Amino acid sequence: MRQLDFRKIGEIFTLILFSIFVLSLPYSKSFVSIFGGLILISGLFFSFLNREIKSRLTGDPSFWLLISIFGVYLVGLLFTNDMKLGLGELNKELMLVTIVAGVYLSRRLSKKQFWFILTLFVFGVTVSTFISFVRMIFSNSFGVTNFRAVNYISHIPFSLQIAFSIFILIYSFFKENWILKFLKPSFRIVWIVWLLFFIVILKSFLGLIAFYFTVILLLYLISKRKYLPKYRKLVIVCALLFFLVPVLYLGVVIYKFYDVQYARADNLEQRTKSGNDYEFDFSNKLKENGYYVYWYICPKELEQAWNQRSSINYKGYDLKGYLLSGTLTRYMTSKGLRKDAEGVAMLTDRDVKNIESGVANYIYDTSIYAIYPRIYETIWEIDKYLLTGNPNNQSLSQRIEFSKAAFLIIKDHFWFGIGTGNYLAAYSETYKKMNSQLDEYNYGAVHNQYLSYWSKFGLIGFIYIAFVLICVLRKNKRYRNDLLMLFLVTLLIANFGDTIWETHIGLSYFAFFVSLFLWHSPDELIQ
Repeated sequence: MRQLDFRKIGEIFTLILFSIFVLSLPYSKSFVSIFGGLILISGLFFSFLNREIKSRLTGDPSFWLLISIFGVYLVGLLFTNDMKLGLGELNKELMLVTIVAGVYLSRRLSKKQFWFILTLFVFGVTVSTFISFVRMIFSNSFGVTNFRAVNYISHIPFSLQIAFSIFILIYSFFKENWILKFLKPSFRIVWIVWLLFFIVILKSFLGLIAFYFTVILLLYLISKRKYLPKYRKLVIVCALLFFLVPVLYLGVVIYKFYDVQYARADNLEQRTKSGNDYEFDFSNKLKENGYYVYWYICPKELEQAWNQRSSINYKGYDLKGYLLSGTLTRYMTSKGLRKDAEGVAMLTDRDVKNIESGVANYIYDTSIYAIYPRIYETIWEIDKYLLTGNPNNQSLSQRIEFSKAAFLIIKDHFWFGIGTGNYLAAYSETYKKMNSQLDEYNYGAVHNQYLSYWSKFGLIGFIYIAFVLICVLRKNKRYRNDLLMLFLVTLLIANFGDTIWETHIGLSYFAFFVSLFLWHSPDELIQ
């Protein structure tokens, strides 16, 4: 009788701790750590009380396989030249062992409890989107100067959590979710639309790209499985449209960017209306909205006219710390104005305020909901990087430079990698070897999980980690669990643009839900 009571108490503890953990994921690193640890303690404690610890630890090889990824970091530590940094990496990856072991050893959830945890996660993510949206609208009142700072956690893992929440809600139309079935389909559709809206205005390109390709997989699964057999052709058409529309839109934006308004260098006016000479740098092809930045510049008139309009000197710095003259030149170019006294006179008071604030293109002064400025900024960064080779202070350009360095490191340490804790020294040395224009304070490691594994642990370590993931999915045919595959594919795609599994929230999120699906999901989810 006592053993039965302990089992019941263990089930209650499991449900409570799992619930608090999933509610913490969109909000707090500290709570994720604390409750991840408590899940492990609870799992161990009740396994001992119920005399199940031995059978549990020997029951499923996939458990040991999954946590053996941590062992790869341990082996890599044997080759470290920086023990402090190596132990720091090890400490981050410890969450993999903690959460996987805790979820595995915990009492198995019932079908109703499983769907409760997933629904609670969606609820927690949704509440976080509402809070972030309010902080976004009233950013000045909250002292938020960067729209990325409206979230409690980094925008990339948060966007992935939103994407997974959308898939859980969509899945409720095909598989019985005892909680969501009480909500009208129309309400669930509105819920999905809200999350779709927020994932767009969050403007995490990596999250959007991961979501985009995973939705294509979802549409394929819907057409392939017996979810909507009567509407298979319609689903295929929707999949094609979903793929083509964003591609066509991106193509239009790129075309507009490179559609230069005056490409010919002959027959250009040489003097301003005041009779001063214009300067033209025909070798510099930087552009804003189809106009060359370094054409039609009269520095003398520009400086004098600007200093009459603003308290920030032309030769000073804007509020973002960049040379104001450069911001002014780019901004005026974006509006199609010549950089002279007449052009400055055509600037509105709002334009002047934007320039002082460090806004380099008038299209950036748009609604928080607009995604076009974010796409434009990314294209501009790539264009500048291709023209100048300078990646500094540009997120995507720096990531390209990080990847170049990673490939060189892999070339020199192909089979066994550089080891755990050696990445700072290895990347610093590589940037100097490749004569990178990257400033030293911008040095960083690659933002690609697969290149990160390969550079640290070599091809052997990389293949082993891939082997582990494939093996645990093949166990009991978990690869046929569509919801698990949607969760994983989103992460696997995002890992091409970030090291999700080497961040605290990203690793914890992955470890918990993979473990939940492996050892707690109802068998009926396997198609």
